[in-house]
Amino acid sequence: MKLKLLFIVFFPVFIYAQQTYTGIIKNAKTKEPLAFANINTSDSKIIYTNIYGKFEFQSNKNIQELNISYVGFYTKKIKTLNNNFYYEIFLEPKIESLNEVVIQASDNEAIKIIKNTIANEPNNNLLKNISNFSYDTYNKTVITANPDSISAKIDSLFKTENNKRVLKKIDSSAFKIKATLEKRHLFISEKISKFHYKKGSEIKEEIMATRVAGFKQPLYEMLALNFSDFNIYDNDFIIAGTKYISPITNNGFQEYHYKILDTIKNSIGNESYLIHFKPKKIGAKAGLEGVLFVDASQFSISKAILELKGLIYVKLTQDFEFDNDLKKWFESEKELVITKGSNDKNITLFGNMIKFEASENKNEEKNKDQKEPSDFIYFSSKTINSNIVFNTVKPITSFAEKVKISETAHLKNEDYWNKYRIDSISKKELNTYQTIDSITLNKNIEHKIEVFRELTKGFYPTKYFKINLGNVITVNQHEGLRLGFGGETNHNVSNYFKLEGYIAYGTKDNNYKYQYGTSVRLNKYHNTWFGLNYTNDIKEAASLDFMLENTSFALINPRNLNISDFYHYKSYAANLIHDILPNLESKFKLSTGDYETVFDYAFLNKSVLKTNYHLTNLSAGFLYTPFSKYMQTPIGKRKITTGYTDFLLQATQSFDGFLGGEFDFTKFIFRANHRIPFKKDHYLYLMLQGGVVFGDAPMTHLFNATPNYTLKHPWIKRVTFGGKNSFETMQYNEFISDRYLMLQVHQYLRKFNFGKFKPQVTLISRAAFGNLSNKENHQLIQFNTMEKGYFESGIEMNNLFKGFGVSAFYRYGAYHHQNISNNIAIKVTYKLSLGF
Repeated sequence: MKLKLLFIVFFPVFIYAQQTYTGIIKNAKTKEPLAFANINTSDSKIIYTNIYGKFEFQSNKNIQELNISYVGFYTKKIKTLNNNFYYEIFLEPKIESLNEVVIQASDNEAIKIIKNTIANEPNNNLLKNISNFSYDTYNKTVITANPDSISAKIDSLFKTENNKRVLKKIDSSAFKIKATLEKRHLFISEKISKFHYKKGSEIKEEIMATRVAGFKQPLYEMLALNFSDFNIYDNDFIIAGTKYISPITNNGFQEYHYKILDTIKNSIGNESYLIHFKPKKIGAKAGLEGVLFVDASQFSISKAILELKGLIYVKLTQDFEFDNDLKKWFESEKELVITKGSNDKNITLFGNMIKFEASENKNEEKNKDQKEPSDFIYFSSKTINSNIVFNTVKPITSFAEKVKISETAHLKNEDYWNKYRIDSISKKELNTYQTIDSITLNKNIEHKIEVFRELTKGFYPTKYFKINLGNVITVNQHEGLRLGFGGETNHNVSNYFKLEGYIAYGTKDNNYKYQYGTSVRLNKYHNTWFGLNYTNDIKEAASLDFMLENTSFALINPRNLNISDFYHYKSYAANLIHDILPNLESKFKLSTGDYETVFDYAFLNKSVLKTNYHLTNLSAGFLYTPFSKYMQTPIGKRKITTGYTDFLLQATQSFDGFLGGEFDFTKFIFRANHRIPFKKDHYLYLMLQGGVVFGDAPMTHLFNATPNYTLKHPWIKRVTFGGKNSFETMQYNEFISDRYLMLQVHQYLRKFNFGKFKPQVTLISRAAFGNLSNKENHQLIQFNTMEKGYFESGIEMNNLFKGFGVSAFYRYGAYHHQNISNNIAIKVTYKLSLGF
């Protein structure tokens, strides 16, 4: 009896808690949907339709009436009906307002308001007029769907055979997904961060706690994604990792139409203008559209709704609160929602990493009325800001990285989480964590992600050792097939020291090469390591040897196949690696050892011809990536975004008489890379590289300009593999320099799209100038110098078949050959793809 009574008392509460109101608002004349129409509910809630004119909201109160208004249309009131009723509401346009649908005049009221907002930006942008601030955030990200939207129907698929209906398949996928979603979400993650800002710097994020369903350790790749990383007054908005022109900049007037939708009272009682903006140009790619709420007294933003409608639908809502002391608005809450869209506009997410494109199959037919369970699944990421402190006297904590993750971020208990959660965690959310944790554990997903991370750096991880894939196999003309094994110990052995080394064997020269050493970590924050090693190996003569160059998958460089001129060295070395800044790495190395050329060459030094000698060198190398962003994690530095520019600089001093050194020379080398992007896979790549040697140095430590050609006969033998940034028509050691400068220009054209066949054409031009002092000191070898400039241009067609392609180059200028065929190089190219 008590149970019956409780049910009778609380049944209305359960009903009202589940009230969902959905519908669409349209123009009564044209039947077109009205984007961002204003809906006032009887419980004083204000709702806005989306770009499609649709609305959906829930309420735990029994809403009796909806009041709908839209500029240029008569206001309409409707009585609500039963739960889950779909409302199709038509508004009658005012006769005198029919021409307000599209306003293009430069002096219309909406544009005046936007211009005033731009003019007042210096006063309203907190980054420009606040010395410092900090605030806490709580973020929850879920992938889920409303199970009530999905049919539990089990479909039976029949086929007629011999005039009889035969059951072929039972499709229970919708039933299973609905049952799953009633118990848990498809994914959930939470994050607590503290943001810091000091004037003259950028906003820094310190992640205090993180929890991702299925992962014991933080998922750094997800933490690095920018779902909505921008200040409302920035020149560009970054939504789901993709950049769009802001509607409140002068560039916005070329991009968008503006229109006043309404005026309302904001949270402090001031009047706010609702300004609708939409793209002027209609193209294949979805453009940014939305509504800005502009405070009429300050011309500052008090709310923003930004939307993208295409194959997927993206909506970002930003709410602002007013600080009575500062008299300014600041962001208090934002939510990004991604669902399936209702048109065929292309949309890219996270800087083209994810791209949604309409099908090009003209014969493809779809039943648009038939809804699949996936049609109802949505992604939601909601962030709540709190504990905001402005202009504190106490210095704001700062750090060099864009993002820093606490060592204990993944170990926080429920008491800590509940301090920041708006609502306590639900049973459904707990079930999501527990179920997905179990699934990923059974499928060993965390280990697979670790393998992925290390593969991108050229390693394969085992429990205690990281195998360096660059040591496994390579081929060159001196060693033949070189087989090897090597790597370094990982954090499971120690976080404070590592053992490292390799061993390799050449099947042609029948010699072993090896290195062994150890390193000790001196500082974790700056990634400071001090190491000692011994090396017995060979190296290409006259090559550029940057200590900080990324050599991941160096074994894949096909140019190695053609190299024959090496020097052999046995050296002891001490080195120090240190990150001065996250984007400024340094390495210092002191080495001493014996060197010997393994090809016909002798160096005349103090009237003595030398084929072997002892060198003592001190080198300092620097890698500067000014526009890259980094994250400091408990397992080391991680790159968040890769900038389009980087610089390598290295200086070496060789000492005569110190630790047995026989030569005294100074060597500087540098490289600058810059990429100018246009569209996906379409960009211009520039490289400037060079070096200079002061003093007398053997050829092994000069410059060969990276040649990759031979004049073998018959001509077909010249068709070999193309190299990376090498001169494809220049013969090996044809030119030697102690001063040289090289410029390369690569124009990457957009990939052709023939289904799975997507070749890419690249136009390339290269030029180099060089000179050599005291040429007579280099004996037993013939070479030239490049005072008049060396030039070649060509074309690459890559990805013709499983990463393979073809290239053709032509040599011209002062050093072209009289025989035309000797100026032409045809090469096979190869681009490694790991499939991610």
